[in-house]
Amino acid sequence: MANRNRKLKPVIHKILKENNITEEQFNEIIDSPYKFTKDTIEKLDLKEINEEDFNKLETNFIYKFIGKFYTEYKTVKAVQNRVSTFLKRNKWKK
Repeated sequence: MANRNRKLKPVIHKILKENNITEEQFNEIIDSPYKFTKDTIEKLDLKEINEEDFNKLETNFIYKFIGKFYTEYKTVKAVQNRVSTFLKRNKWKK
């Protein structure tokens, strides 16, 4: 809770007290959707994928009160090309 906004501290403290949960449990609850998204995306093998197979993947995540996080095949390929070009120009290896 140290890095949270000072205005939120009293609200968070009240939530912790009312629900009898620890700060660690609170942080896990808050971070769990994002951790799930990160873990799911890291499991995807996108190096040698075609558009048809990509479209079968679960790449949409909906966050209540925030919106939808998604990606498209064209975006993934564009990022891969930029990374590849950068690595070639700088002669770096993965």
